[in-house]
Amino acid sequence: MKYIKETVEVNTTPEEIWDFVTNLYKDDNYKKWHPQDHVVYILKSGNMGEVGGLAYFEEYFGNFTLKLSYLTVKASYPNYIEYVAAPPLRWFRVGKATFTMVRLGESRTKFIAYVEYGYRLPILGH
Repeated sequence: MKYIKETVEVNTTPEEIWDFVTNLYKDDNYKKWHPQDHVVYILKSGNMGEVGGLAYFEEYFGNFTLKLSYLTVKASYPNYIEYVAAPPLRWFRVGKATFTMVRLGESRTKFIAYVEYGYRLPILGH
């Protein structure tokens, strides 16, 4: 597995970050976030801020393009969201992403983006 973790402190509220990351399909938000790497983002069903939300994205990772549908599996407004690959890839545990928003003050938030990807094949039920 490969892991990426980025932490940044921003002058905004957890609620505003939540609104941005759960609405990446609106106003070209996905491309605005990482213009060099983010290609396309499509909301397929539901709401990405609620368990069961489903989206599709394409993103450049070095010399390949990752194309993946993923599901919201945990959501605790406005502090935490967790996504995993949608079935059938979900069963192979190919990765997950989490966004954590920690309020530091009235309009100051620590934003932690965590991604793991690769293959972690279950062996004998483990």
